[in-house]
Amino acid sequence: FKFIIEEIKKSPNKKIKAKYPDVFEIFEKNYLDINVEEMLLDLLKSYKEIKPEDIKPLATKIRSIQEAIYKNLNHYFPDKLPNDCFRENGMVEFNKAKSILSGKAKNAFGKFEVDKTKDIQGPDIENLSNTIYWVCGSIIHYEIDRKYIPGKYTIQSLVLALLEQLLWYKTTIDKHFNR
Repeated sequence: FKFIIEEIKKSPNKKIKAKYPDVFEIFEKNYLDINVEEMLLDLLKSYKEIKPEDIKPLATKIRSIQEAIYKNLNHYFPDKLPNDCFRENGMVEFNKAKSILSGKAKNAFGKFEVDKTKDIQGPDIENLSNTIYWVCGSIIHYEIDRKYIPGKYTIQSLVLALLEQLLWYKTTIDKHFNR
């Protein structure tokens, strides 16, 4: 039995979950689907040993996980992130979602104002989520005429930012929505 237990502990998924228990608690609490957990596990298995051909698929995976956060917020709490933050194809209207989660609305003069009572993400997560979304989008969609080819450190940075956004998501569900 000791041998079996030791082998289980050595499995890649167990090691990753043990390294990031605060993040994987999201899946234990059923805050995100199992397919998102599988994407995250795949991402964390491969994000340190990155080859140039891995950059675009990893950016796609990062962006898919980020979009799952917004889709789940909308599914469980449409009053906090309404349906009009999504296109007909289900893709997030990121700038609109980001503004709503930050409590931002345009005033009569067309300038954004923040309603602190509606701000559930704050500037740090807003900026991290913005970076994840737009850098991944650039990697995924714009390969021609690049001035600089993103490398492994870009992906590693995006993964760490995504882990932080996932922790924000868990905290948001726990605190603000009493789940």
